[in-house]
Amino acid sequence: MPPANTTARNNTAAWPYPEGEPESGPEAEPMTPQNDIPFAEPVPDWPTAKITWGAAWEFNIYFTGAMFALLSVVALANMIQFARQVGLKSRWYFVALNFLMLLLGVVRTIFMFVDAYNSNGTFPAVLAYFFVSFAFPSLTSAFYILFTTLLKATKLENISPKIYDIKVLVGIISFNYIVALAGDLIAGLYFEGRVALLLCQSVFVIWGLVFSIAYFILFRRLYKKTVSSRKEMTRMSQKMHAGSKGVIAAQEQPRSKMSLGVKVTLLAAVFFLLISALNFYGMVSEFSVLTERTPEAWSWWAYQLTFRLCELGMGFTICFVASPFR
Repeated sequence: MPPANTTARNNTAAWPYPEGEPESGPEAEPMTPQNDIPFAEPVPDWPTAKITWGAAWEFNIYFTGAMFALLSVVALANMIQFARQVGLKSRWYFVALNFLMLLLGVVRTIFMFVDAYNSNGTFPAVLAYFFVSFAFPSLTSAFYILFTTLLKATKLENISPKIYDIKVLVGIISFNYIVALAGDLIAGLYFEGRVALLLCQSVFVIWGLVFSIAYFILFRRLYKKTVSSRKEMTRMSQKMHAGSKGVIAAQEQPRSKMSLGVKVTLLAAVFFLLISALNFYGMVSEFSVLTERTPEAWSWWAYQLTFRLCELGMGFTICFVASPFR
């Protein structure tokens, strides 16, 4: 592999740092930090690409940035409302869910509005990687919390109670963020360590496939469980309170919300699967961290916009399910 300051990518992109002067003297030792480290993932030739995109570049930045800001507001409102519901046993699970979405929204909003995709080299290397990869551990952890909360609430048979354990939950969330941050640090400080990003992507692709497919498999059982429980509750209410529609409606409401939550989470699982597919495509295509090619402007724009829309779709569906207002 040629030294980082002679790669073709350094001539075509300033992400995360602007192009620097070539160093004199002997060739640098491998894995030695450099002052001029090109971004590991291919980016277009920014000056030419921005002219090519025109208003589409502004749309990509400000539309997605505004939507992530809205996601932050929704998540914060959910957190405040749940914090007030003292009698709800599972409220802290939902607070944690919304907190993760709040963090995602804030980080993405800053990234898009301050210097979108670090196209002007505003952020240092490690911070630039952090902004890019932050969605993976956040969405993965949030979906795991939501999935296990639904399993626990429906009391589905043949499901190990260990997955509900708070230690397992904290362990998985910690693992996700440690993996992402480790990859960011290694690639941000050493360009030769960019393979660490590929390994991190692989981890989150596997997580996404496992969790989303597992939900697809269990969805029918989850939904049937909520429907049968609602019917049983209605039948018992009719016996105990014959003719009392208000009581029946009050008994049905929680299970109706549960059924809706199970169905909407299916949509979140679809977005999760799409994100995993996009991530895998990025590993093997012209967007791979190991390629030296400069991606075509419009293909890069479409890929990034599709990624952001899927992240938003998953984030908003999670916030809807974990909302105290519905």
